[in-house]
Amino acid sequence: MFAYKHSDGRVLLFTTVSQPHANIYDMEKVVAGDKTPLIGQVPIPESANPAFGSFGYHDFFVGYDPATHQDKFYGAGRGGYFIYDVTHPEAPKLITSITGVAGVEFGHTFTPTPDGKFAVTETEYQYAPLRPPAS
Repeated sequence: MFAYKHSDGRVLLFTTVSQPHANIYDMEKVVAGDKTPLIGQVPIPESANPAFGSFGYHDFFVGYDPATHQDKFYGAGRGGYFIYDVTHPEAPKLITSITGVAGVEFGHTFTPTPDGKFAVTETEYQYAPLRPPAS
C-alpha cells in the first residue's frame, strides 16, 4: 500500500491485489463511508510476462514530477517495470516500461530518483544485481 497526496489535493491509497493491476482508492470516500471508494486501477499491460498468472504488482512508488506536471506511478511486478501517468487516476496512461530484460520475469522494486530522471530496479532472488539505468 502507498498513500499519496495527489496534485489535485485528494489523498489516494494505491494497493496491491492478487490481480494484474493495482487499485486506487479515494480516502475521503473511505472516511465518509462511501460504498464505492475505488476510483481507478493501474493495469499490468497484457503483453507483460503471463508466467505468473494473474499476479500483478509487488511494489510501487507514486510521486509528482514537476518537470512534466504529472503524478507518476512507478510499478514493479509481473513482466518487469512500468511507469504510468496517474494525473487522472480514474484513467491511468502507460508512459513507458522496462520489459524483456534478461533474467527478469518479475520486477520486485522500482525506485526513482527524486527528480524522476533515473531509477534503480530490483528483482528478488539470491545474488540478483541492482540494475541502474543504462547511460
